[in-house]
Amino acid sequence: MTISVGVGVGFHEDSFEAGKDAAKQAMAKLGKPKANVLIVFAAPRFKHQNLLDGITSVTKKTQMIGGTTGGEISTGGVSDNSVVVMAIQSDKVKFVNAIGENISKGEIKAGKQLAERLLKKMPRKTAKTLVMVPDGLAGNGSDIIEGAQTILGEYFEIVGGSLGDGADFKKTYQYYDGKVYEDSVPGFLIGGNIVTATGIRAGWESIGNRMKVTKAKSNIVYELDGEPALDFYERCLGLERSKKLPAIALEYPFGMIDERAMIGGKEVYFQLRAPLAVDRKNKSITFAAEIPEGKYVTITTASRNSIISGSGEAGKQAKETMKGTKPAFMLIFDCIGRKLVLGSRAQEEVTAVQNVLGKDLPMVGFFTYGEIGPIDKRVKELQATRYHNQTTVVLALGEKSK
Repeated sequence: MTISVGVGVGFHEDSFEAGKDAAKQAMAKLGKPKANVLIVFAAPRFKHQNLLDGITSVTKKTQMIGGTTGGEISTGGVSDNSVVVMAIQSDKVKFVNAIGENISKGEIKAGKQLAERLLKKMPRKTAKTLVMVPDGLAGNGSDIIEGAQTILGEYFEIVGGSLGDGADFKKTYQYYDGKVYEDSVPGFLIGGNIVTATGIRAGWESIGNRMKVTKAKSNIVYELDGEPALDFYERCLGLERSKKLPAIALEYPFGMIDERAMIGGKEVYFQLRAPLAVDRKNKSITFAAEIPEGKYVTITTASRNSIISGSGEAGKQAKETMKGTKPAFMLIFDCIGRKLVLGSRAQEEVTAVQNVLGKDLPMVGFFTYGEIGPIDKRVKELQATRYHNQTTVVLALGEKSK
């Protein structure tokens, strides 16, 4: 295999030293003098430019994307207050990166800008997959995807996750070529003689009747079945649970019902939307991405065991989609809501994926504010990338056999 990968993790209290440690480990495991691209995910606690300076003191001028997280994931498992670095090198697989800026001034425009800048570096016919990591608090995640799709095509594979800042939901930072950004979406295109596979599962199930969204604007829902959305939600949750809003909403996300999106031809797939905030004055609920008027939704919940099982199913879907190709590495984008619900058991869902794809397979990822990926790229009508919450998305990549 011509794809070489190294992963490193840094825990040092000093930001520069933490970055330097992680980069040294990654390059040592890479076994090559220079990488083609770096993927960097880090806790919000760091002084971010110092962190990146520590990394580039080792890697020099190497393409880079990444940002802050709700928790870091690497081959060694789940970690907090750390920085994880993946270094990738290949003579046959091409990686090019770019950045879309000013999401808050126009999500679609930022997604288009990212895609247009990438295609200046790689022909569309060569490109296979876009990995993007947008600011998770700057705007509607679905619109960023739509912007990229207008340039790359509706069914082009886009995978990734929205960057976070722990469980604070206040400010995220993005990394691009050794510099710190805000309000942006870094990404890289992968092209060449490769096989990519995605797996996506949640593990949440409906606990009530379906409701029609009768009034909404973008990612804010005002009415369900003609009733103020917050009143409806509180009535479903009950008095005690309602007192814990919005935090408890992570345990009871909304599922958008799409009868066309069937898993295995029998199970309805819920495209999950996690409530991020409630407005008691307007009786509205703000979600991580849009819920269009006219859509039918249901309230969902999950046990810890079903969440862990869902991650294992995502790994199985990715492995089946590889069709026997041996993966060189994988990326995992896992919702912070799952981490908060699982608590001390968060490692178990990462282990469930590793048990399927390989415990020693190089891996990095993070706990996200939203996940990006197609429901099932093996099925034509499910190939278009969507924005998700409370979900595990796995991307595995390997070199095509001759």
